[in-house]
Amino acid sequence: MITHAELTSLVDKIKSATESGRLKWKVTEGGYAASFPRSSVKIDRNEQKAYSFSVLNENNESVESFSSRAADSDIGRLLHNLFALVQRQALLVDATINDIMAYLEGGSNQDTEIM
Repeated sequence: MITHAELTSLVDKIKSATESGRLKWKVTEGGYAASFPRSSVKIDRNEQKAYSFSVLNENNESVESFSSRAADSDIGRLLHNLFALVQRQALLVDATINDIMAYLEGGSNQDTEIM
């Protein structure tokens, strides 16, 4: 089993790779996933705002899995921050907002009706 220090290091490195754009996330059923050459990671959040983080091997089998509420621990806060960043990237929040702002500022030549 992975130690607390190893988990913290792994999540920090994943967060940094996500922030720099080196790691891309996709929407999955119930959460988000990022792939590596022979493995992947998943993160999701349930209705009680508990976060789950899983490391999957090349056969898509979970080899490590953690769950925590954001307020429960430093790991919970790390997972909360990672989830927010991942969600923003996977859902293209910044690009969507920028497109809306460009349209509203008259930067678009499209005749799109605002609903």
